[in-house]
Amino acid sequence: MIAHTDAERAELWRGEQRSLIGQSLGTARMRASRLSNRLLVAYHPWSSHSIASEYHEQPDGTWLVRPDSVPSPSTEVAEEIGHVRRMTFWGYFLAIPEPCLEVLPYSMFPPARRGRWDVRWWHRLYWYTGRQLLTLPVCLLASTRGLLMELKQRFGRA
Repeated sequence: MIAHTDAERAELWRGEQRSLIGQSLGTARMRASRLSNRLLVAYHPWSSHSIASEYHEQPDGTWLVRPDSVPSPSTEVAEEIGHVRRMTFWGYFLAIPEPCLEVLPYSMFPPARRGRWDVRWWHRLYWYTGRQLLTLPVCLLASTRGLLMELKQRFGRA
């Protein structure tokens, strides 16, 4: 295992990740990666007898795996992991619940291709508009939490 931080996994050190949407994309990638890795380990437990993947350090200090050294899961497992990655990435990035993603056109929310997510202009537009509107009720509830707790303490004792 190569030690790495959440920021490295989410690629938050890159210049384009300094914006809020960039951070959201990075976190969505990280969550999708984490969950798919956990599923892969659950389907294919690793032991000291397993063949290790080979990594090579790049001049910029990052590490790349040698593709032919990565074990391949069965087709069923790969499909399940791909589905989970897709749902996790788009669900987190756009704050769209999984039941809604299931009924929306698949082509609007494609899986990653060669490790890259095809985030289009309409995804960005929705992130700046619809996703922000969805967070309004949560922000309102969070901002009134202190007031609600105080009211509960005052009137709950009486």
